[in-house]
Amino acid sequence: MKRHLANLRGVLRPGPRLACVVGDQASYLQVTIRTGALLADLARGLGYAVEGIEPFRARRVTATGAELAEQVVVLRWRYRPAMAWYVRDYSAARPCRT
Repeated sequence: MKRHLANLRGVLRPGPRLACVVGDQASYLQVTIRTGALLADLARGLGYAVEGIEPFRARRVTATGAELAEQVVVLRWRYRPAMAWYVRDYSAARPCRT
């Protein structure tokens, strides 16, 4: 997912919303892994704004019968120009003498 979100940055226009439906997982030792929260943290690190994590539905795990949540993670790409460090204000520059 990190590679996918990173590759999207090059093709997205400023301000689009992305919605990802993800489900929590249970490890072999039945430790719940909050996938929505992990994806939100990952996206923040890549420059996305997290607009919300909304519940979608609950699903039953076949092996244990436990219910795990699915969420919709809503992201927004915060556009930053790639060359922002290069832009300078030359309005106060003095003309060259010839």
